[in-house]
Amino acid sequence: MIQKELLDEFSKQIIAGTLEMGKSQVIDVFDGKIVFRKPIDGRENGGTRKRNRSKAATEDRS
Repeated sequence: MIQKELLDEFSKQIIAGTLEMGKSQVIDVFDGKIVFRKPIDGRENGGTRKRNRSKAATEDRS
C-alpha cells in the first residue's frame, strides 16, 4: 500500500516537472500526504555536505 502511494506521488511529481534530476530528495509525510522536498542540511543529504573549518583548524594542518 505504501509503495503504491509513493510511486503514484513520484509519478505525479515527474509529470509535473517539479523534481530535479540528479538532486537529492527527502520523502516525507505531512498531514497524511507524501511530499518530496530538498534536504534541509547535510544529515539528510547523506552527510556529504562540506563543513566549514575554522581558520585555526586549517592553520594547524599546514
